[in-house]
Amino acid sequence: MGTKQNRLLIFGAGVIGSVYAVRFAQYGLDVTILARGKRLDELRRNGLRYNDNGTIKQIAVKTIEKLDNDDIYDFIFVPVRYDQAESALTALKDNQSKTIVTLINTIGYDTWLEIVGDRLLPGFPGAGGDI
Repeated sequence: MGTKQNRLLIFGAGVIGSVYAVRFAQYGLDVTILARGKRLDELRRNGLRYNDNGTIKQIAVKTIEKLDNDDIYDFIFVPVRYDQAESALTALKDNQSKTIVTLINTIGYDTWLEIVGDRLLPGFPGAGGDI
């Protein structure tokens, strides 16, 4: 019997979101990145490019520009800047996915709980870099 593979959404394709998307994809997980504008175009054209010990590599990932409320993921990861958190979580408020993981270096997230409720799982990425 096969095991159901978790669907993961990375809500943002900045540095931290890209790092997590690469790692998840390298482990064979079902990863989708929500991106917009030039970054979305770049991901669709070139895949997700990353530096592996001085060598630029790329990996194909699924991309979306908009998340529908009934597009369900097992985990939605939100790797945005602190000042973007409330806006990102508000965009996810009506989506029916059960677990939303923030990847934001901060403490104090009561207002986030008010937006998405007990689906929130605060995380701290401890990663950085550049695109």
